[in-house]
Amino acid sequence: MSLFAKEHNAICAALKEREHIEDPEVLYATARLVNTALMTRIHLLDWTAAVLGHKTTRLGTELEWWGLLGKRSFEKRGKRRWRSELLCGIPGSPTKDSGVPFSLTEEFVAVYRMHNMLPDRFEQRDADGTALGQHDELRDLLGPKAIPVLKRDPAALLQTFGHATAGVVSLRNFPLALRAMNLHNDDGGRRDLDLAAVDILRCRELGVPRYNDLRRGLHMAPKRSIEDLTSDAELRTAIHDLYEDIDEVDLLVGLYAEDRPTNCVFSDTAFRIFLLMAPRRMLSDRFFTDDYDVEHYTATGIDWVENNHGGELLPLPRLLAPQIVERVPWPFRLIEGDAHLEGQFNSGWKQLLDPQLEHFFGHSQAVGTVSDCKYMRLCSRRLGNTLTACCRLKRGCLKRQPLFL
Repeated sequence: MSLFAKEHNAICAALKEREHIEDPEVLYATARLVNTALMTRIHLLDWTAAVLGHKTTRLGTELEWWGLLGKRSFEKRGKRRWRSELLCGIPGSPTKDSGVPFSLTEEFVAVYRMHNMLPDRFEQRDADGTALGQHDELRDLLGPKAIPVLKRDPAALLQTFGHATAGVVSLRNFPLALRAMNLHNDDGGRRDLDLAAVDILRCRELGVPRYNDLRRGLHMAPKRSIEDLTSDAELRTAIHDLYEDIDEVDLLVGLYAEDRPTNCVFSDTAFRIFLLMAPRRMLSDRFFTDDYDVEHYTATGIDWVENNHGGELLPLPRLLAPQIVERVPWPFRLIEGDAHLEGQFNSGWKQLLDPQLEHFFGHSQAVGTVSDCKYMRLCSRRLGNTLTACCRLKRGCLKRQPLFL
């Protein structure tokens, strides 16, 4: 059972005890509402602030949740004083969808392709954080093979994953396990899918703009040349080999190649999409705005969401002994300066096996045929050739075809 499934059960128990809710459907739905709001707050106040790693962005996320009056005003009164997004934050403010029904745009889905953050190997640790000298490979944690791992001591799993270092969202840092996935979950060792290639194909098939076109759409200055895209000379050479012109560079290649701001895990262009979508997904949801109240959440539910903070925001203390939780590294630890960035977010553990293949996403792997789609049959070659072939295809040439068997 996942961490937040356990959290849902804990919320149900609290609602039943404090609010005397007996109807199981009402109890379930209310707990789900509270749990969702808690996840949203974790994402906004902790995850986002960590991956962007700058005091300005942390202040911005706090303003979105608490407004100019800040959390102290809420703590003093026990509620938000006005229904004002500016003064008291988005929760409880009027719903605002700007005349357009909410949806997650394809651009948002594209910039959220952060598979690079997954490490290929996890060092096993026991409940007190001691390294055991053994490792779990990411490929062994995909699909049904992960079930035996999840049956281990929860405290040991928290130590294992809590100590794992995320990868920077950049080129040549794609998890190897996701570049040779076995969709059949069998023991034949078949490599059916290369997710790095599929990510590029998905953007093209769904009509997501190329890198420079997206920047124009965001009213950002387009890059004038490939030299303007990145300061990495090797990457510039590789991109020149695949693209004739900066306007042909695929969105993900451009986002991953772009020089990142200090302390930021992903590019400034990707950040602009986050900046637009993060508040909109809350402002257009009535359960974060007009209906964020005691009537829908209950007093216990509102307290559950609002009065968790910092390292206590995750529900670990309620699910495990406090002495265990105290020894687990805080997964959203902040970073300060580029020197620490390399220590907190791994950017160097996937070196090219074949220096002759100047592709972008890490090791070259032999992969099998995915489907009858003629473009996906490119994946039967080494991925270096796959990306070269895919990236040289002109705009609009990819037909809409199923990407999976």
